[in-house]
Amino acid sequence: MRIKKSVLILTQTAMLTAVLVGWQAASAPFGNQILTGSGVNMILIVTVMVCSLTSGLCVAAVSPIIALSLGIGPQFPVLLPFIAVGNISLVLIWHFVGNIKPGEVWRAVALLVAALTKFAVLRTFAAGIAIPLLLPNAPPALSEIFSFPQFVTATIGGAFALSVIPALKRIKGNP
Repeated sequence: MRIKKSVLILTQTAMLTAVLVGWQAASAPFGNQILTGSGVNMILIVTVMVCSLTSGLCVAAVSPIIALSLGIGPQFPVLLPFIAVGNISLVLIWHFVGNIKPGEVWRAVALLVAALTKFAVLRTFAAGIAIPLLLPNAPPALSEIFSFPQFVTATIGGAFALSVIPALKRIKGNP
């Protein structure tokens, strides 16, 4: 029985990773951070809330690598770990806060806290430390990508995730 559950979670994680790749590839031509980022954040949240923490962490870590390979966002490999940490912070908050008690109240709290945390992590570490130290000649617009738009995309992604999580959990057989 344990093997079946592991295979199910692995399969779901692979499927959601494929959805992530598809979303990033489909939205890339538009060059719109709000569109792409909101979808990516929704997929990260759905993954952690419907599959598992491990699944969410895996998809959060691989997302910036996929984006870089598709030419989405800033093309600076040195920023990948910082973007991954921002994604991981979003996933961790959703896992620990969004699962405190069943119901929309804790998920709404998770939405706000996770969006603020991701914004703070990326603003502090990517825009505040990594870019000035590792990319000192980068245009100021690069730092802006890692500030308020991150809060916006995490909030929009969280709102969309809140609308689909209940249906996905019913399909999966969870309350």
